[in-house]
Amino acid sequence: MFGKDGWVDSMNGVDMLPGVDSVINLNCHICGEQTLNLVPSYSTLPRVASDCVPWRSGGRLGICTSCLCVQNPVDKDWHSETAEVYAQYKIYTQSAGNEQSVVSSGKELVPRSTKVFQQLLSYLDLNKPGRLLDIGCANGSLLRYFGTLAPNWKMVGFEIDNKRRSEVESIPGVEAFVSGSLDNIMKSFDLITLIHVFEHIPYPSNWLENLKKLLNPNGMVVIQVPNPMQNPFNLLIADHCSHFIMPDLINIVHKAGYEVITSSSKWVSRELSILIRPAEFNHTDIKSPDRVINEERFSSYPESAVQWLHHITQQVESLPKDKPRGIWGTAIAATWLFSLMDGNVEFFIDEDANRIGQEHLGLPIYSPETVPKESIIFVALTPEIAKNIVSRWSHLDVSFFVPEDLVS
Repeated sequence: MFGKDGWVDSMNGVDMLPGVDSVINLNCHICGEQTLNLVPSYSTLPRVASDCVPWRSGGRLGICTSCLCVQNPVDKDWHSETAEVYAQYKIYTQSAGNEQSVVSSGKELVPRSTKVFQQLLSYLDLNKPGRLLDIGCANGSLLRYFGTLAPNWKMVGFEIDNKRRSEVESIPGVEAFVSGSLDNIMKSFDLITLIHVFEHIPYPSNWLENLKKLLNPNGMVVIQVPNPMQNPFNLLIADHCSHFIMPDLINIVHKAGYEVITSSSKWVSRELSILIRPAEFNHTDIKSPDRVINEERFSSYPESAVQWLHHITQQVESLPKDKPRGIWGTAIAATWLFSLMDGNVEFFIDEDANRIGQEHLGLPIYSPETVPKESIIFVALTPEIAKNIVSRWSHLDVSFFVPEDLVS
């Protein structure tokens, strides 16, 4: 997929972190050090592809003892699995091709692109002509929305293949669709968007440094990735190779020669967002203060998160089987729960209007109001959000089950 092969032939001996085993023949694709260790119990967990398809167990989750970045080792197995995922990848199948909805400031659900640009508008001059590049444009949802905001801008979509070329090229304001390699792009841009792309890219610092050649003077890049500290279910995604926390992102962009304009964990719930531009000086030797603050807390996090996921598998095994069973949610966690239940599920539930009435994994997606009575419902979300849902819908004649509190 992206970047160079991460396979190496030797590994230096390193001290062990609690709860992890050493990895042989692998290095950290973030910092390049040969100090990558594995969380051993991760390999028995089934996983999920990023397009919400159940995926087999046998994956590996590592943590670098040097930079502390959590990652799926970028080796031949990872490259092979990722190629397999993308060969059959389908976008937004649960919502008939519509972009995922997220909660806005007014608590209503809006497309994720809408929420992103609500936060970016104060940093962009949309009255002047400009050019946007959306890397990982999928079916063009972000481009479609941005075109309504900035009719004076030109837009380019990039994907790794041509599956959605005609759909993207039909969007008003799109002047080109490019696939395969970024080297095929011959234009420069005022804004480059990487929404849920950066976590797929091996050697992200080198890749980001090379991206500078596509930026105009004063051009900016916005990156948005899942936040594993708030949503450990994302550790189960087979085709992700990095599981960033904000200090990771800050260190990476500094190393690549960028400066941070703004960063936030609140633009979109359970996601990290950062807006950057090429720096006028070198940040290579700068260590983010946030990294120091989070080192002790995060060094034990992967193991505790994997332990929490194993606890959920035990919860699921104990669910009653004498009543209709459903899963609240239709994304990564819900797909994973489906695989844990061996398909012994009759329906999904979602509050997103784009998903209600559709199907996921061959099963109907109901609104909360139409859930069959006396059902067993597992809320496939993190505990805080799951408990909020149960509180709001406690009047339903169903039995709710929520994940245990996160392991500290």
